[in-house]
Amino acid sequence: MSANMAFTIEPYRRGASFTDWFTRLKYFFKVNNVKEEDKMAYFVTLSGPSMFAEIKLLYPAGNFEEVAFEDLIAKLKSRLDKIEPDLVQRYKFSSRVQNPGETTEDFVLALKLQAEFCGFDNYKEIAILDRLIVGINDKNLRQRLLGEEKLSLANAEKIIATWEIAKANAGAVDEGPNGNTGFVAAIRNGSERAGIAYGKLNRTFDLAKRYQEEEAFRGTGSGRGPVKSRLGMRSYDEGHHSRGWRISKETKAGLFANGVQFLRNERAHQEKMF
Repeated sequence: MSANMAFTIEPYRRGASFTDWFTRLKYFFKVNNVKEEDKMAYFVTLSGPSMFAEIKLLYPAGNFEEVAFEDLIAKLKSRLDKIEPDLVQRYKFSSRVQNPGETTEDFVLALKLQAEFCGFDNYKEIAILDRLIVGINDKNLRQRLLGEEKLSLANAEKIIATWEIAKANAGAVDEGPNGNTGFVAAIRNGSERAGIAYGKLNRTFDLAKRYQEEEAFRGTGSGRGPVKSRLGMRSYDEGHHSRGWRISKETKAGLFANGVQFLRNERAHQEKMF
């Protein structure tokens, strides 16, 4: 081998894809400007002892040098890279479903790879799309895809990519910064106003609970408190961003009743709309 070769290539290993190895060898030929008449010699030299043994099995008389290089490669591909019949490949394809722990995007990629050996020709994208919809685990995603008018494989992949991102962030969004699940649930039902009301009620419940705990801790007492306290106002500071006053427990109960009535009105409004 010439000393000025750009690089070399490792010998073929039995059990590996011969097609992949030969594809790399063709790049070797191209980079090193190997002439057509020299390719057979380079191939026999670089492919290693296991490949030479295969060649001798194909040509026991040792006359492989008289065979066209393309014919030799075709026979080796047929022998070393045996492919199951299209019928078997299509059976495996039609039985493929999304595995546990497999993302939908990975499932799409697996279907694409499998479809390459099924002989679908122009029907390939339709076959992949049909199998995708049947084989995915997420029923909500399936419904989303079925609801899309004139769905193509490319559009399905875009929807799936967006869906996967949203699903990955769903846990954090559902909990919210203060564990307020009502706001998100209300938005999902189509009412942001209801969600805000849920949030306010949630904070009111927290304040009322804290007020009850403080009152139980202090006891009834007989001393006169500040004027604002006697008028039904109470101070708050711990756990809040600023100092101020909050209304009494009775007033909070009134707010709660108003909030409940607001939610009922909002629900009735939505039912009229739909």
